[in-house]
Amino acid sequence: MRVMIIEDEKRARAVIRNLVLAVDPTVQIVGECSNGMEGLEMIPKMLPDLVFVDIRMPGMSGLEMIRHLSRKHVKTEYVVITGYSDFRYAKEGIDLGVSGYVLKPVTYEDISAQLAKVQSRLEERTTVPLIQERLPVLRVREVEQKSRNLLVKKAVRYIHDHISTPCRLAQTARELKVSPEHLSRIFHMETGYTFTDYVRYVKIDYAMVLLRKTSMKVQEISWEIGMENDKYFHNVFKETIGMTPKQYRMLEGDSE
Repeated sequence: MRVMIIEDEKRARAVIRNLVLAVDPTVQIVGECSNGMEGLEMIPKMLPDLVFVDIRMPGMSGLEMIRHLSRKHVKTEYVVITGYSDFRYAKEGIDLGVSGYVLKPVTYEDISAQLAKVQSRLEERTTVPLIQERLPVLRVREVEQKSRNLLVKKAVRYIHDHISTPCRLAQTARELKVSPEHLSRIFHMETGYTFTDYVRYVKIDYAMVLLRKTSMKVQEISWEIGMENDKYFHNVFKETIGMTPKQYRMLEGDSE
């Protein structure tokens, strides 16, 4: 699950982040913002499955942000964080289609319950369980959290930060100031994946998110993930998950 946190207090963001990862270490924290304006810009780019968002923030409130994004048909689940004095705003959040709300101070039990509820909703919309069974993409998401090797962590972060480029082993090794041979050996030893396979799975994972959550053309998605040849992207996608990008989008669309 891809999670974003939008909260104006830095300490509160850290608390929520730590609780989310304590409940489920495989969650990807794909971004953090300090106000609604930042969230309005970042959510369509990062396409999280779930956003924890405070109601009251400077500049643009959480509810205003949700309202704007709803008009743009951004497909994301929202859990509203509110203080007791803000409880009267909860009804407006429900009217906007938020998944739930939690009262401050946020607890482990609150986060656990909301993650479970949203995960259940996401699974209900997944019409192709066989994809989940065969797709290594869902397992590579755990690599960054579980790896203890600093070089591998840096390599994984580099891959995610440069997903719109070919992201080859030699270039990555050069950026990390190690030899390609050393990076390849350590990466495979630590993760169980070759560097090339890991890059491919990360790109396909992001492509699946874009297919589900945006109306981007397949060719545009292939460019977005650093595969300029859309026929090559088509073949890699089909080889990885067993169906074409268009077939995947149709199945996921039917499950909405």
